[in-house]
Amino acid sequence: MASSERSKDRDLFAIRHLLALRERIAPFGITRGPAVRRRLNWTAARGALADFNEKHARRRSKAVHRGAAKGGGSGGLSRFAVVRARLAAFVRDGGVPRVTTVQSPDARKDLEKDVKLACARYVDALHRDLVGPLDAVVAEAKALCPGVDEVRADRLSPAQLTELKGVEVAQFDHVAETLRRTRRSATAILEGLDAHLALYLENPTTRKVLVKPAKDRAAKSLADYKAFAHALFSAKPLGDVVDGGPPPPGAAGDDDDRRMEALKPHFDVLANALSTTT
Repeated sequence: MASSERSKDRDLFAIRHLLALRERIAPFGITRGPAVRRRLNWTAARGALADFNEKHARRRSKAVHRGAAKGGGSGGLSRFAVVRARLAAFVRDGGVPRVTTVQSPDARKDLEKDVKLACARYVDALHRDLVGPLDAVVAEAKALCPGVDEVRADRLSPAQLTELKGVEVAQFDHVAETLRRTRRSATAILEGLDAHLALYLENPTTRKVLVKPAKDRAAKSLADYKAFAHALFSAKPLGDVVDGGPPPPGAAGDDDDRRMEALKPHFDVLANALSTTT
């Protein structure tokens, strides 16, 4: 938990300063995207020129020696033809500079990306801290039921439900203790959450916007865990359990319904805490 708190503090620190930077550059009205510039790259041309000069020096040296041996003469080529041939060879060997496109970074776009990444990390960490144990139980139950996207009574076959009821995570004591422990830790986190956020973010609206996705995801995790518990411990439709009310005496699955009723206050407390506006 201490490691998680440090991680969230780092993200909140980053969010605070990134938002401050965004507010500071907003008055400048920067709406343009990254600038694109084109320039000539002479690197290859310089290399080609050096090679060309070296080759020309060797040819000239040989021509001088041949002319001296023959008593002079230009070999029948005009000076213009010689220059043209040399230029053609230079271009052919890579003497033309290349056009390089340089794109400057889009600072505003990069800033928005960094803000979103920091917020996403914080939301993920807060969601894990709130209902991580519930997600772990549901994930383990899903692993025992291949092909099932949600562990609900209407999604499980009788064989899958029978197998699931035989594992440790599906025993009532384990389900109830996980729910009670999560309710205690989550309510404690939520009680001090706004005060902790205020250390980094002064604007109450900003704090609400940041926390809302984590609380929404936590509420979804709680609903999944409730559906999982209902599949194990209730013979009534899930809507009846949500609406409340004691099971009728002597009804089928009466013992299981009593277990589900025992869990209901914990579900209600946690659901109310998650729905409360920070």
